[in-house]
Amino acid sequence: MFPLRFFADILGDYLISVHGNPTTCLPSYLGDTFLWEEAETIFFREITQSVSLAVTAVPGPRDPNDRGRISGSFGIETEDDARVDARRRAANVRAHVRRRTTGGRELNDPQYVLIASIATDENGEFDFPNLPPGFYRINFEYPGVPMDQNSFVEFEVTADGDNSAIELAATALDGLITVEQVLPLSVDLIEDVHVYPNPVSNQLKIGYSALKSDGLVARLYDINGRIVKEGILPRSDQNEIVIRASD
Repeated sequence: MFPLRFFADILGDYLISVHGNPTTCLPSYLGDTFLWEEAETIFFREITQSVSLAVTAVPGPRDPNDRGRISGSFGIETEDDARVDARRRAANVRAHVRRRTTGGRELNDPQYVLIASIATDENGEFDFPNLPPGFYRINFEYPGVPMDQNSFVEFEVTADGDNSAIELAATALDGLITVEQVLPLSVDLIEDVHVYPNPVSNQLKIGYSALKSDGLVARLYDINGRIVKEGILPRSDQNEIVIRASD
């Protein structure tokens, strides 16, 4: 923690961030937080005023024996020239995962500790491997856009099984960031998946066996990331569905 002395030409209410070496520390805000949504307001009522900030260190390496994983993508909902909703991937968006430190599913005031922090890559994707089992929250730092508190923001990562790997899709839309759990990934959730022919001109076929979950959705995207077709895969031991691709 270190003190900062400010000289304000214009008195008023401010938020302030302090940036250091990004490989060793995260941007910090008043209130000892690395999340601007949780920052405290600085009320400048004097020409000079002192406050103290605590810099949050970038978490160290994780245990390679831990099998949990959280991955996904961050997108921005836009409208193209044809006024059709589209989702554009966003690079260099900071993602933080925090693990609940107090046990139990029903908690009035859960506490979380920062486990890892990275920025999305050039494709807008993020990946957090080697996570220990537990309940997690994920936050995204996109300038001026807060997290939607009604969004899906907490999920359980298990040591193995269906919840050992979680896939998320985060979207900045209408002034809020929403997070959707796309699918708990598992190697045995669906088996023998075949998507053919490739390339396709008339009919796209999806064949599979041993679908073990209800509500599994198949989505077809165009090259700009827009969903052009989607549908729920029927749960069965053997199936094949056909999607018309001629249009």
